[in-house]
Amino acid sequence: MGFNKKEERKDLHSGNLEDLWEVLSNFELQRIKMYWLSKIALVRDNGVYLLALIAVVPILFVTGAVIVHFQYGIDLPWFDVKNAGTAAHWGQIGDFVGGVLNPLLSFAALVAVIYSLRVQSKELALARDDAKENHRIQVQQSQIFERQNFESVFFRLLDVHSRLVNDLQVSVSEYGVDGREASNIYHGVLAFDKLAEMYFPQPYSGLTVARYEQRFDTNSANMQKYYSSRLAHYCRNLYQIMKHVDGFGMDALRVSKPSSRANLRAWIDNYISQRKYANMLRAQLSPSELRVIFLNCLSVQGHGLKYYVERFSLLKHMDLEVFGDHSEVPFNLYNEMAYAGYEKIDGFKLRAHLSTKR
Repeated sequence: MGFNKKEERKDLHSGNLEDLWEVLSNFELQRIKMYWLSKIALVRDNGVYLLALIAVVPILFVTGAVIVHFQYGIDLPWFDVKNAGTAAHWGQIGDFVGGVLNPLLSFAALVAVIYSLRVQSKELALARDDAKENHRIQVQQSQIFERQNFESVFFRLLDVHSRLVNDLQVSVSEYGVDGREASNIYHGVLAFDKLAEMYFPQPYSGLTVARYEQRFDTNSANMQKYYSSRLAHYCRNLYQIMKHVDGFGMDALRVSKPSSRANLRAWIDNYISQRKYANMLRAQLSPSELRVIFLNCLSVQGHGLKYYVERFSLLKHMDLEVFGDHSEVPFNLYNEMAYAGYEKIDGFKLRAHLSTKR
């Protein structure tokens, strides 16, 4: 009977353990596992403390052994001292122990220092990475803010340009069918059409290239003489638009003059972005406007605008057939970049033009 009760208690005990194991959920087992893994990681991450513990244990052991021997007269069971009556002998033992422990402790200290330096190096590396990331974010935010401000001004200038085109008014004295002189007023795009008709030289057979180019200079001066007051506001606003586009992305702290290969690449990338905005302006220019701009830039007053006309190819959509057989004249009067799309601009010529920053 007693034997059966013992077996019954044993089975009950085993059953309780099985029940207890079944009660533990997967979540609790996972939590226990994570707890011990965190302890192991803590010991691994705190290697300095482990080294300190390894260094302290031998010191405590030797100190305890000396105190036990001299205070209580107890010898270590595995350490047989033959001549225990002489202090000199113990001094030699102390020198021996110190000679053994000192290199070990020095080595442990060196390892601790190296480990500490390694930890500090990792922390500094993380700090540098954080600083670089913060700087990148700040630069990106600054560029977004700069673009927003630029586009706000740019589109306002485009609105002004459209109003100036519509408000342009020129008065032209013309003779009617009856032979009487009358003053006719042209508005908006019609005004540009009339100016182009009056002052843009037409080629004819027998006209030399030099003579044809001279007529452009003469007609440009005459147009400035009689209609500069009408065209001045339009041309100044056009110049300010192009100057504003040329200044986009040219932060002196980020992009310096293209003297090195890296800076040149930055300039070219920025130049491509600038051309996107210049293309928006170019798309609004009528054929007559292009001819008037062509004549205006040949004058002394239009020299500054001519630089941007060439730089951003504002004459790309100009019909070069208007020059007739003198197809070389537009390229004699303007740099070929004035008529080319970006995909047709030679890299060396682009580099030379970018380097001649006004």
